[in-house]
Amino acid sequence: MDEIKRLFLDTDIGPDCDDAAAVALSVIFCRQFGKKLIGVTHCTSSPWGVGAINAILDWYGAKNIPVGTMSRKGFLDEEENMTYNRELALSVPAEKRIAPDAVQVMRKALQDSPDGSVDIVGIGPFGNLADLISDDEGRALVQQKVRRLIIMAGDFADGCDEPQWNIEMDIPAGRKVVDEWPGDVLFCGYEVGKDVIALAEPTGLKDDNPVRIAYLRYRKGQGRSSWDLCSVQYTVDENCPFYSLSEPGRVTLDDRAVSHFTPAEGGNHYLIKKIVPPDVIARFFEQTLLQAEP
Repeated sequence: MDEIKRLFLDTDIGPDCDDAAAVALSVIFCRQFGKKLIGVTHCTSSPWGVGAINAILDWYGAKNIPVGTMSRKGFLDEEENMTYNRELALSVPAEKRIAPDAVQVMRKALQDSPDGSVDIVGIGPFGNLADLISDDEGRALVQQKVRRLIIMAGDFADGCDEPQWNIEMDIPAGRKVVDEWPGDVLFCGYEVGKDVIALAEPTGLKDDNPVRIAYLRYRKGQGRSSWDLCSVQYTVDENCPFYSLSEPGRVTLDDRAVSHFTPAEGGNHYLIKKIVPPDVIARFFEQTLLQAEP
């Protein structure tokens, strides 16, 4: 029996730059920890997302990973969300800028995987994930094949009274995933990666490294919070000493889509918690990316 655990990544690469590093770390960490990256999907309507993903996958030597993209039109495809992804996309051949429907790619990857072997990581709005469980067939596939869903979602800091961006951008999809996902869901909230500021210049990365380009274009060398990087790291490195996991419970979204966690015996929701200083994690991310330079 194939015991290798698998990772599937759903990203909104474009509106922020931490997605770029998260795609790279998905490749790097899977190699380091003996896991298999089985697909990456893009969860906005931007025409440049697929190319940007492939630019990063190619740079890190993962050229044959299946890539998909959202079929919906007009979702987060404004010019303000294209700070770097157009540039990255134009660095790859035209055929690597197009891809099939994201949910089709997800379903194929799950169908081809052993039961209970796949961790899905969602680091953007949840349209693709909501569509995946929109019918009985999709829900059954998730129940059979997916071990855990890890999402960068919610803000569980004391006193938070604002919806977190990934949920706010598509509240119906966020509610569907939070309320109806048929399995364990681990929330890597806004508070986890907020203070983990990584990849300020000088990074030591090569000038044409697509991750460095993304951070330079988006942050002008100042570094960025590591929300998505933390989500990927927790998922792939299951013995990472940087995090702990809460007791089981339930996350709910109130009428403004603000997230709330209530401990509950038998609940299938958990909160990921950071337990080391943020600089420790940030420097680790930077060193990992630097050491993986081709």
